[in-house]
Amino acid sequence: MMNLFHRSLPAVGLLVAQLCLGQVPGLINYQGTVAVNGTNLPTANPFVFGATTDMNALFVSDAPCAYGSGYGVWLVTLPVPGGMLRTSTNGSTNTVTVVRTTPDDFDGRMQHVTLVAVYQSSALTNEFDYALAEGSGDIYGIPTPPEVNQRRVVFGGVNPTNATAATLTALYTYGHTGENDELFFNGAQLGGDDIAQWDISVADYGPSVVSFGVLANLAATNTVNFTVAIGVVPATTEPDLRPQFAALAVLRPILAPTLTITVQTNQASLTITGESNYTYTVLSSTNLLNWNRAASLVNSNSVSQWLVPATNTARFFRVLAQ
Repeated sequence: MMNLFHRSLPAVGLLVAQLCLGQVPGLINYQGTVAVNGTNLPTANPFVFGATTDMNALFVSDAPCAYGSGYGVWLVTLPVPGGMLRTSTNGSTNTVTVVRTTPDDFDGRMQHVTLVAVYQSSALTNEFDYALAEGSGDIYGIPTPPEVNQRRVVFGGVNPTNATAATLTALYTYGHTGENDELFFNGAQLGGDDIAQWDISVADYGPSVVSFGVLANLAATNTVNFTVAIGVVPATTEPDLRPQFAALAVLRPILAPTLTITVQTNQASLTITGESNYTYTVLSSTNLLNWNRAASLVNSNSVSQWLVPATNTARFFRVLAQ
């Protein structure tokens, strides 16, 4: 199962993160605390999950989620408040600490801890849209129903107009170098035949994170296909693989607003056409040196108008986008 949610970032600072504690085998329940940079996460102090009666959410972006795939294997995702993370302006290293507090003999093994952060500086003059998918997307080279040999994720609602970059990032667990699997974006194969890889000198299987530029094949609705299907993927295929997270990020420039002035008998009508959810400020001047604020609004309908009383003095206008 892989679920999906979307977010959109304008050119203002916003920080979102998920902490993925992947493949945590257990017997009944697992309990532990998770801290980021020395502070316990509000939703993991402690976090309890496991067993067939697990009541945690499935794919709620602001709540802890737990995905069980059987045999005591779990993927959990925890939301991280942006203020807890360090960025390039306040230190680039983030430390994640997981402490097991389970009151039984559960060993608490973990395959990986992955911190996913989405951040855009307010100094950047672009728009950053992204969509995330997460879940336990188990696939098998020789599936026994209800097992499958491929998983598909559809990223809908993407705006490809004027896009300057598009990147697909995927996280796998149980990757193995030398055992083949393939990844497709809108039918186009990405990379080679062995996408999910892992240094077997460390362990037999492990996590793998890959990224590919997909601008050339970007569409309004985009389909990602993870597969280990025999006959599609050349031998030797991965016998089992877990694609568990995918992110599609699209970068577009901010469209410059346009200002139209219509002069009437005793007033002038100003019409601004811009992008939704941006704040536009209208400035006026009589000498092009001193500018005064005439009006400001958060543009939600792309078109807004002001009526300005007409005078015998020449007046100039300009629009600032924030």
